[in-house]
Amino acid sequence: MVSVILPFYNASRYFREALESVITQPHLKEVVVVDDGSTESETDIIGEYAPLVRLISQEHAGIGAARNRGVDQATGEYLSFIDADDIWAPEKLRLQIEAIRSDDAVDAVLGSVSEFISPDLKDSCAYMIDKNRKYYAAHVGSMLIRRSVFMEIGPFETRWKLGEWIDWYLRFQERQPRIVELPDVLYYRRIHGRNTVITERDSYGDYLHVLKQSMDRRRKNKSVGNGP
Repeated sequence: MVSVILPFYNASRYFREALESVITQPHLKEVVVVDDGSTESETDIIGEYAPLVRLISQEHAGIGAARNRGVDQATGEYLSFIDADDIWAPEKLRLQIEAIRSDDAVDAVLGSVSEFISPDLKDSCAYMIDKNRKYYAAHVGSMLIRRSVFMEIGPFETRWKLGEWIDWYLRFQERQPRIVELPDVLYYRRIHGRNTVITERDSYGDYLHVLKQSMDRRRKNKSVGNGP
């Protein structure tokens, strides 16, 4: 029932752990790995789990484009996402499928996120991180969503280096969706030296563009009586 989208870009150090946290999940139909122009290859690992796991390759276009490519190829009734450096909790899909199938009006299910420091992170950076922080978050990796609902909202924006998920989630919120929020930790986010928010720190201005666009849409909808 569930198609999992796993974008991959030069994350071979963590990829196997991410993939293996997914393939043991119940209700899994397929894992679509999208190689976003990596110079590293994970073909051997993916081959171990074929045909459950399949690989799609493209020229480097960013994580938003990679997720969109995966969604286009997905065939499951539900969609879920994981980044190649993170880990799912063992009960993630079971808990989320139970929640979303209990009510046809539920559009998506989200859960809590826990951050952990990768052993390879330099001590000079690690001190800045709140170790083992747990929080409820609208995080792409903690979401299970009906594929039909995702298609109504539309694809991830590809022009931003940062903020493509925030942009999508704001558009989703503007629809006034029905979301179930589970208290369970469903997603473990790895903090390491190549997190996008670190490598793309010069693109923080993207967040402002994303928020401005959302505000403009809300004003427009309010002026025509189509929203709160």
